[in-house]
Amino acid sequence: MRPRTRRVGPVVVAVLLAATSIFHAQGVRPAQMRITADPLTNWGSTFHALEQKAGRITTRFADGSAVAERGMDGHIRTWLYNTAGNEIATLHAEQGGSMRLDVLGTTTLNTVRRPGLIPTLSWANEQTYALAKDNASSVMWHGEVLRGRQEIAIQQIEVEFEGGFAAKTIRYPTLYYTELALNGTRVGRMRYHPKERELTFEFPGLTKGVFTPEMLKVVGGWKFTPTMAWMHVQALAFYQFHSAVRAKQVAQAKPNWVVRPELNWFQKAWDAVFPTVQAQDGCTYLHWLDNTIYRPCCDAHDNCYITNGCGMYSWFWPFAYSWQCIPCNIRAFVCFQAGNVPENHVWVPTP
Repeated sequence: MRPRTRRVGPVVVAVLLAATSIFHAQGVRPAQMRITADPLTNWGSTFHALEQKAGRITTRFADGSAVAERGMDGHIRTWLYNTAGNEIATLHAEQGGSMRLDVLGTTTLNTVRRPGLIPTLSWANEQTYALAKDNASSVMWHGEVLRGRQEIAIQQIEVEFEGGFAAKTIRYPTLYYTELALNGTRVGRMRYHPKERELTFEFPGLTKGVFTPEMLKVVGGWKFTPTMAWMHVQALAFYQFHSAVRAKQVAQAKPNWVVRPELNWFQKAWDAVFPTVQAQDGCTYLHWLDNTIYRPCCDAHDNCYITNGCGMYSWFWPFAYSWQCIPCNIRAFVCFQAGNVPENHVWVPTP
């Protein structure tokens, strides 16, 4: 499927060569693929699993736009347009690692991606723009993007996910703003302030909250730097996973099949003074986290307590309860330290 009617011909090519001088590229040999000290960001398997639900992404720049689509074979194809809507470059990125840039119908780059880089649709749009704009003899790998010294200024990203979901992320002078819609109806929104490193999110009926660096000190602060491309994936994660959690909570509300293990005399005496934590309690003694993305850590910990008959005192005196209480506490600690999901930069409820 082509994103729009392609208007390329001899006359158009001549005009583009004269009028769009910012878009140009030269042949680059693999030996010239220099790598800077900028590391790759490992977004994690959850991020990429959700990102692959996107079938089409449009990225808008000040002087053009790019449209990326993922084919049935997993290959990514990008079309780059100038402000007049004329196609001026295409990028073909294969799963095997090779990528080819064609500018005005001529192949100007045929190389491979940086080792360890996992391609996404947003990356393909940014990469196509960078290679078409910069002099290829001066480009090098800056993190995920092969480009010149200047960073790419993205203005807006529009995403079409499977299942009727669509997201739009806009860059404003002081923040990124994302809206997620389902079948045309908005179901959630997020704001991220890069300077303050503050994230707010609101998904009516599911979850809402705010993160500031001060609040995150207890879990080691931010583990990564949010980007515009991350925003729409995180928005989908918030909605889908918290919807699943809500559905499960409704289906299993106060289940009558949960049998609490028989308590010993010490447990009975302790619970008489400090009742066992229940799943509805949320982040006990940390209730400022109840409406944040760390709430699922608390809920998973509470459910583990119910299943194994644990109580708060197991944090201080593990031998007072079943040995299964120790893994409950360890998983909760890891959940907080990892930002809810170990080795991922997408926050979702824990299993």
